[in-house]
Amino acid sequence: MKNVLIFGLGEDRRALELRWVREIFTLAALTPVPTAPPILDGVVNFKGAIVPVLSLHVALGGGRRAVQPGDALVLIDVEGTRVALAVDRIDAVTALTPRGEDLVDGDGANVPLVDPAALVAAARQQIEGDHGARA
Repeated sequence: MKNVLIFGLGEDRRALELRWVREIFTLAALTPVPTAPPILDGVVNFKGAIVPVLSLHVALGGGRRAVQPGDALVLIDVEGTRVALAVDRIDAVTALTPRGEDLVDGDGANVPLVDPAALVAAARQQIEGDHGARA
């Protein structure tokens, strides 16, 4: 069993292990970052700290979706790097059964597990690569 946060992206449901989650909060205001790659929606002031907001839609191969005030953000910490993940909705905090690479809910439906370390690494590569091309 894995303790997870289940969230929605459009019609899809994904899971994130709770060990990565620091807080869930509602977006008040997003500051765009000029020339940022699509994976970076912008930055948010969270309790006095500037935190990047990553687009899971883009990171997981979907199109870009505009983040709006009132949207749910999931603050995660990956090896000391804090980022907020923009999600469409929070579905549940629960325990799921592992089956292969995915997890299975109580109805037997697969819920793909998001790898936050890979997500942050991909975002970092896009951001640094994008800025390196301009230098």
